[in-house]
Amino acid sequence: MKNKNLIRILLNSINIIGFIFLFLAPIIVISFSIKEKNISIFLWWMFLYLIGLLIAWLIKENNVQHVLIAFSIVYSISTVAVNFIYNDLEKQNGTPFQVSDDIVYHRNALSAVNYGISGFGDAVYYFYKEKGHKDGSYYYTAFIASIYNQFIKWGFDANPIIPRYLNSFFLGLLGLVVFSFGNLINLSINTAKVSGYVASLWPLLLYHSAIIRRDTIFAFFLLVSLYLIAIFLKKKNNINLFRLLVLFISVLIVSKLRTGFFLIYLILLFITIFLYYKDITIKIVYRFKLVHFLFFAFIVLLIFHNHITPEFINENKKEFFEQFSNYLNRRGNYSEKGIGSFIFRLPVVLNIPIRLLYASLSPFPSLTHLSYNIRWLGTIPWFISVPILLRSLVFALKTKEKSYLPIKFLSIAFITYYVVINVVSFTETQQMMYVPLGVLLIFYGIENQKTSLKSIYSINGMIILFVLLYIMYFILKFVI
Repeated sequence: MKNKNLIRILLNSINIIGFIFLFLAPIIVISFSIKEKNISIFLWWMFLYLIGLLIAWLIKENNVQHVLIAFSIVYSISTVAVNFIYNDLEKQNGTPFQVSDDIVYHRNALSAVNYGISGFGDAVYYFYKEKGHKDGSYYYTAFIASIYNQFIKWGFDANPIIPRYLNSFFLGLLGLVVFSFGNLINLSINTAKVSGYVASLWPLLLYHSAIIRRDTIFAFFLLVSLYLIAIFLKKKNNINLFRLLVLFISVLIVSKLRTGFFLIYLILLFITIFLYYKDITIKIVYRFKLVHFLFFAFIVLLIFHNHITPEFINENKKEFFEQFSNYLNRRGNYSEKGIGSFIFRLPVVLNIPIRLLYASLSPFPSLTHLSYNIRWLGTIPWFISVPILLRSLVFALKTKEKSYLPIKFLSIAFITYYVVINVVSFTETQQMMYVPLGVLLIFYGIENQKTSLKSIYSINGMIILFVLLYIMYFILKFVI
């Protein structure tokens, strides 16, 4: 009962805050448009809002009114955060960029427009042939360039806030997918709603969506692909041509945005087959149908993505291990300072488990600029929820009932991405990929406890442990 009260309090709080932001967001966007003397900013924001509402209405997940409100709240809160972070960066840096990938993407997109690109395909060709870009990010840059090109054709400026509102749009849609995923794993409506809100408004996602990055779009399509696979695993009748098409498009976008991630899809596929179909309690006929489906889906994927050749597989494999080597060499360089780099210099048997622990303690507070600390707001609830997360994972992996296939798959996907990302790159932008999965598992654990959370673990104990680990972190900051 106490756990249900917690969900109810969270939902009511988010709804109250959300409705305040519903009125606040358009005022802030209009004010920003007036400040920039660019009405296209508000028109773009409004266009994305209407498209999002249309998509939410087409989803019709149990309650049309809910999905419309859910998208509106997430989109509004995110766009307010975008404007706050944009202004804070401009105040601190003299430019609305974090001075990293975001400014490079913006400048490259403008260079493509100035070169005379006519659309997305033309921009891809420009970056690949003219600039010699091989990294998957040039697909994202080409996408931004094609949007900038349209704005300039209409006589407007290509303001760098345009792709950030696009990220807010995808955050709103991500929340709807999390909500649908929650329904799939049999969460109650209220818990599914809260998980959708919390995942899409998680501070790490909220902050990096306010920067010109591909990670929000990437995280959205990755989640869509995993959600559709979970649907197919739950019931054979759930498979239809439209869902297969969306699945393959999602896998294609994920694989293109980050070369090497197609290999992770394959790893996840084989782990899923091994864990599901070795179970003798699953009927042979049903097991055959699932294996048959996965084999069929993979073959269609090969046909759909016609240049998935042995060369493509080797390229992904090479990219995957090159990324691991590059991160290892760069972060482990003795000229690099910081605890993260120190961890990379430890022997492999030590640095990998420490990295997995460190990932649940970061991001840390920052003294660089105010808005950067938004990232840190999610660290405490994530760390405190680790026992619930582990409990959900153990339950999901141990259960042998066919009805639990979606939650089992969700758990396998979370473990796969959590381990791979923190072992290979150890970067917080890529951690955005598994956060929505982890949030779903946490709320699954909260809802399925028969007693209050105090009986699972001591919240006070976790807070004390968190404080002690942070004290150790700050001591090491002065030593390393």
